[in-house]
Amino acid sequence: MHKFIAQSSDNGRKLIKYISSLFKKLPEGRIYRLFRQKSIKVNNKRIADSNYVVKTGDEIIIYGIKDEPSFVIYDNSWKLDSDIVYEDDNILLINKKAGTIVHGDSNCLDNQVFSYLKFKQNSAFRPSHVGRLDKWTSGLIMYAKNYPALAELNRKTEFLDKIYVLKSDYNPHDEIVSVYVHHDELQQKMVATKNMQHPDDKMAKTRFFKKDNKLYAQLFTGRKHQIRATLEYLEYPIYGDSKYGSKAKGTKRVYLHCYKLKFNNLDKPLEYLNGKEFECKEEW
Repeated sequence: MHKFIAQSSDNGRKLIKYISSLFKKLPEGRIYRLFRQKSIKVNNKRIADSNYVVKTGDEIIIYGIKDEPSFVIYDNSWKLDSDIVYEDDNILLINKKAGTIVHGDSNCLDNQVFSYLKFKQNSAFRPSHVGRLDKWTSGLIMYAKNYPALAELNRKTEFLDKIYVLKSDYNPHDEIVSVYVHHDELQQKMVATKNMQHPDDKMAKTRFFKKDNKLYAQLFTGRKHQIRATLEYLEYPIYGDSKYGSKAKGTKRVYLHCYKLKFNNLDKPLEYLNGKEFECKEEW
C-alpha cells in the first residue's frame, strides 16, 4: 500500500496522470487495471474514474503496487550555472548557456533547477521545462513550478511570442517563410521542404527580419529545430551549425540565442503575466 497527500502543485491533475508521474516505470495498462479493480482510494472512497481531478489535500491510497515511487531528491552537486532572468511562485525564467543540456544528463539543466529550488519531491509534480532549447542554443528557457502553471502554459503555447537572434548570411527585409519539416532517420535531423513530401510533414512558419544590423527569427509554430532546418533549406545555415549545413570554421558554438519572450492570453493562475516581456542579450 502507498499513501500520498496531494500538494498544491498537484491541484487540477487527472488522477491517472498523477499516478503515472509517481510510478514512471509502471505501464499505463497496469494503472488502468488498478482503477477497474477499485484498488485506489481518494479520501477513503474507492475511485474507478481515472479522470478524477486531484485537489490539494486529497488523501490518495493505492493498493497492489510493490514498486517504489519514482521520486526525485535534489543533489547539492548540481549547481545552476546559468543566470536567472525572472522568478515568481509559478515560473522560473533562465538564460541557458550554450553547451548545457536541458535533460538526460546527470548535470543537465533540469537537475540544476531541482537543486536551485531545493526540490524534494513530495507530490506527483516536479518542476518542468516548457519548450526546450538544444544543447548549443542559448537564451531564455522557462520552467513551471507547479501543475496549474504548467497546464496553462501548455494550453497557451501558441500565444507565447518567442524571438531569437542568430548569425547567418541570410539578409531578409522582413519575410515570413513557411516550409514543411519531418525527421529524416538516415540523416538523424529535421529536413525542410517547400511542399509536403512525407506523411509526417508538419508546417513550420518563421518570420525573419533584421534590426540594427542583427538577424532575428520569430516563431509562429514550435517545430523541433525549426529555425535551423529552415535556414538550411534556404541555403543560409546558422554559423557554427555543422549539422544543418554550416561550413564555417573556427566557431565553437551554434550562433542561435532565444532573446525575447512575451506572454499573451494567459488565464489563471498566470493572467498577471499578460503583456510582460523578458529579454536577455546574446553573448558572442
